[in-house]
Amino acid sequence: MSLAAFQQATSDLVASPDLCRRLQRDPQSVLSRYELSTRDQHRLIDLVQQRGMSINCTLYRFNRITPLYTLLPLTNFVMGESFIHEAELFWESFRDSDPRFTQEVDRFGDFLIQRLHRGEIQNEFAEEIICFELATNELRFAQREEILGELGNASLGSGKTRALQLHPLVRLVTFRHEPAKLLRLLKDRRPQPYQLMKDRFWVLLDVLGEELRVRRIEPQLGEILERIAGSGITLSEEDSEALLEAGMVVRSADQALEPPPNVHMPL
Repeated sequence: MSLAAFQQATSDLVASPDLCRRLQRDPQSVLSRYELSTRDQHRLIDLVQQRGMSINCTLYRFNRITPLYTLLPLTNFVMGESFIHEAELFWESFRDSDPRFTQEVDRFGDFLIQRLHRGEIQNEFAEEIICFELATNELRFAQREEILGELGNASLGSGKTRALQLHPLVRLVTFRHEPAKLLRLLKDRRPQPYQLMKDRFWVLLDVLGEELRVRRIEPQLGEILERIAGSGITLSEEDSEALLEAGMVVRSADQALEPPPNVHMPL
């Protein structure tokens, strides 16, 4: 019996209206999870009967859903009514919200992708859109000037023999469907079904300039960058220099501030 157990139970109840309802219907099925005194058990039962508890649950859900809606708008649209259901499952798995909303969104995106891979979500377009929006958010909130400054300082001593890796202000995303048309349909809130060409397409995002740039690249370049971001690839010095001059890659020793960027690639 401890204050910590009571606080954990209260936190869980605020995070889950369904848990509150279960406590009202069958108190012992919920209370048995926690090492609570009889007094604290009665306090919790009284707590869920109070009108203010419903308001607390509503505020909790509002605070946690807002960044998901805001930073994953296309994911929200493509998933439709299942989006809020998946958010509730996510909150059940991750009771503690992260005050850093970008990290909360990343965790939710990874949660959705894992469920897609396990076949627990059936949605033809969801994974490529989730990956695209996660990559977009990573770049929008990147410390651009700081990264460029540190890369500039580190490059003074770099050697040409060092391996290549994606530039930290670049992200590579693969699509299964024609990306420009798919993104336009979703931004215009056009309902499914969609008639789209299926293949492997590569989209490159970067904030090397002041604005986020999104462009489709040729398959050969996409495959090269994908291999650079993965296990690596040996290129001629001429090809390496071309990629370096284009700002797509850096020498591995140049990236002194962070590990290589995430590469979101639907399987």
